[in-house]
Amino acid sequence: MDLKQVLVLLLHVYSALAIDCPDSCECRKAEVGGYVAQCAELDQDQRFSNYIQHLTISNVDPQQSFALERDIFTKVNLKELNTLTIVNTSLRTISPEFFNGLDKLRNVDLSNNAITYIHPDTFKDIPDLDLLSLSGNPLQHLLSTPNNKKDYFLYSLSLSELDLSNCHLQHLRSDLFNELPNLVTLNLASNNIKDIETKLFEKLEYIEEINLSSNDLTNLKPDLFDFVSDVTVLNLSNNSLDSFDSIEAMGLEELDLSYNKFRTLQGETLEGVPDVRSLKFSHNEIAFISEETFESASQLRHLDLSYNQLQGPLSQRLFQLNKDLETLSLSNNPDLSVFGPFDGYFGVLYTLDISKCGIKKLSVESFSKMDSISNLNLSGNELTELDEKIFNHIPSVMSIDLSDNNLQSLHENLFSMNRDLEKLYLSGNKLHHMPARMFKPIANLHVLDVHKNRLTYLWNMDETKYMKDNKILSELTYLNLEENRFKTLHKHNFESLTSLKALDISKNQLQCDQHINYLMQWLISSKVTPIRYLGKSSVDMQKEHSELHWGDMLSKICFRREDVISSQSLDLPTETDRSDSIAFDNDFNFKPSTAFPFPSKEDFPLNQTHGFYVESRVFSNESVIYSWPILPILVCGLCILLVIINLTALLLYRSGRSYRSLSPRFDSPFKSQMRVRHNTGSLYHKLYEECSVPKDNPIIKNNVDLPKNIEKKLTLITTNSTKGEDMV
Repeated sequence: MDLKQVLVLLLHVYSALAIDCPDSCECRKAEVGGYVAQCAELDQDQRFSNYIQHLTISNVDPQQSFALERDIFTKVNLKELNTLTIVNTSLRTISPEFFNGLDKLRNVDLSNNAITYIHPDTFKDIPDLDLLSLSGNPLQHLLSTPNNKKDYFLYSLSLSELDLSNCHLQHLRSDLFNELPNLVTLNLASNNIKDIETKLFEKLEYIEEINLSSNDLTNLKPDLFDFVSDVTVLNLSNNSLDSFDSIEAMGLEELDLSYNKFRTLQGETLEGVPDVRSLKFSHNEIAFISEETFESASQLRHLDLSYNQLQGPLSQRLFQLNKDLETLSLSNNPDLSVFGPFDGYFGVLYTLDISKCGIKKLSVESFSKMDSISNLNLSGNELTELDEKIFNHIPSVMSIDLSDNNLQSLHENLFSMNRDLEKLYLSGNKLHHMPARMFKPIANLHVLDVHKNRLTYLWNMDETKYMKDNKILSELTYLNLEENRFKTLHKHNFESLTSLKALDISKNQLQCDQHINYLMQWLISSKVTPIRYLGKSSVDMQKEHSELHWGDMLSKICFRREDVISSQSLDLPTETDRSDSIAFDNDFNFKPSTAFPFPSKEDFPLNQTHGFYVESRVFSNESVIYSWPILPILVCGLCILLVIINLTALLLYRSGRSYRSLSPRFDSPFKSQMRVRHNTGSLYHKLYEECSVPKDNPIIKNNVDLPKNIEKKLTLITTNSTKGEDMV
């Protein structure tokens, strides 16, 4: 550590020691500048450093009474406060004397307390107050009944943002905001407001954003917004409105009417908001839209009509004047059944969502004059086929979602004009095959999701060679093959996928054969991650539940208890070169095999769509891995052969001994005469002796049946022996 680092460290230590922080508080440097103190209590005996600019008092025991004293913040040396936060306490009242001397205070958060009373002039002498939050306090009586002393709720010439959400409000008196002339943002959401006085917003000359969502509004007075010409954002979602006719807000740009009770939209609905750019009508009960509805909203850019009861076909002139439309959502209208074409030109429309609309067929002109579409969602429909030119009108599309339809096949020219396509979702269909040539034009494809189909193989040999020669899918990084009908996968199908980073092959009936081993080794060497993909983008990807690497997966396929194959017999690939570990789903349905037959031409017929032929020379470098079954077989065969030879020799040996035991001992019946002792007879070794028989007399049992040829020879030998004795 050099001198400079030491000095910096000492400076930090000195700065920390220089901050006076009471025992019941924690003080630290704030990200926005200055220092922040977080305390569980506040009393006049505490002393804070002059550097404290942000104070937070939170989560005080609800059984412990919490209140502020007069001049409390100046007494504890907090005159430099910029932000004051007191939340989740039992604080009940707020008075001006609490904030004396806090001239630099800008943001005050008093949410989720028990405040029932606030003096109208509490913040009158705070010149730069900008934000005040009183959310989550029971202020229903304070804001609904007139103040006997003042004709306003609060006085502040500088306040620009006021949050009164979730304050149990039911009725708002008309003079409530009379002394908040510079208010820009007003939040009245999540209350029980049923009606609004006409003059409530009369004095809010600069108001720009009003949030009235999640209330009980059933109708609005036509002149409610007559005095707020600058309002640009109005949120009326989650109420009980069924009409917006005759409401005028000429400067309004964003209008949210979702989660209401609209049933029809007429030409008068939007006449009072000609400048609206963002319009949300989702989650209503809209069944009919007049073709004049959006004519007055000529500047409309974002339109959401999802989750309604629209019945198709929609009028061709419905969006004729909305040439600036950028996003259009008609999703979850199951009775729409038909989409387009529409009159007009949609040159800037980049997102179109018509998912779950019951669409059974699309015409070639459905997307005409929409050549700027970047994201197209057709999922959850009833499409059974697609014309090969269906996407020719949207050459700039980058994402197409065709998941959860009834597609059985795809034409190889389907994406011939979509060279910018990066994400393709085909899950939940009935596809048996994906033509390799279909992917040639879409060289920039990064994500391919074909899970939950009926694929039994990826590509045959010709297709694989074609893909490799043309570098097809060379930019693909994510491939989802989950829940198909694969029994085996060949690494050669993936060799053209040189950028592959994540692969999901779970929920397939994979067999334990040599191909899966080769594939695992290739995946490991290529640093491909086994990952369960559960969404359609990185944002939608669900949490992983357990870690599983390719080696673990191979063990699951081949080394279950019921497998015949021993866990010691397969050379598992190692993963020591992996630096990351990404979770993988444990739900595998594998069908193990009891042998590893070497691939042959008969196993994978050439040019057949159901198979994939791989020449034996392709596996020449990998066949060593599977030499282990040959050696035991050879050893066992050799052992069996040796056993047979030994048994044969033993039988022959025993047969020979039995033969000799039946005859006198002699060299050969075909050679010279037997040698005899002088004056004693033949030289014969008895097999056994009896005690009563003299040793000199040889014993040959007569009850032994000898072969006739042997008997003749013995007779001849005896005769010759007798003659010899006579000669002697």
